[in-house]
Amino acid sequence: MGGSDTHQYLQYGSVVNTFDIPCSTISELKKAIENKQYAITISPDLHLRVKSASLTKKLMKELLVTKSIVC
Repeated sequence: MGGSDTHQYLQYGSVVNTFDIPCSTISELKKAIENKQYAITISPDLHLRVKSASLTKKLMKELLVTKSIVC
């Protein structure tokens, strides 16, 4: 089971889990995971997405400091 720890919009869809069977309940989801009834797709541009998100975050922080808007 893959996961995507997304903090920036540029990273959405970097890792996608697709199930072979419909899962409508938690128990169905758990059973599908235990039976490995899923596929993990990792975006071919994953590294670009992560790098772009990191640069975006850095730029946003710099802009906030420049504008004297500190969180």
